[in-house]
Amino acid sequence: MDQSGRKPNCTPEDILDVVVEHVQLVSWNFTCLAHLKEQNFYLSLDEVENPKEGMTVYIRIGRQLDTYIYRKGEWVPAGSLSDDLYKG
Repeated sequence: MDQSGRKPNCTPEDILDVVVEHVQLVSWNFTCLAHLKEQNFYLSLDEVENPKEGMTVYIRIGRQLDTYIYRKGEWVPAGSLSDDLYKG
């Protein structure tokens, strides 16, 4: 929330105050990782610099997470999951 500018200086407590469903925490975590380009999460394959053979990345598009593996100079789709998977 801090990175998006929606709530500067956001604390964990601030996040818990606005959460309606547990799935939101998972969704927001994936989105934050993609915006920050951390833990191989990105917003598009174009953001991946110097991919290496066998590298796995996660692309965040809307409420979906797409997985790709770099094989022989190309990104190969390896599956997708929707945030709805985490609904209780």
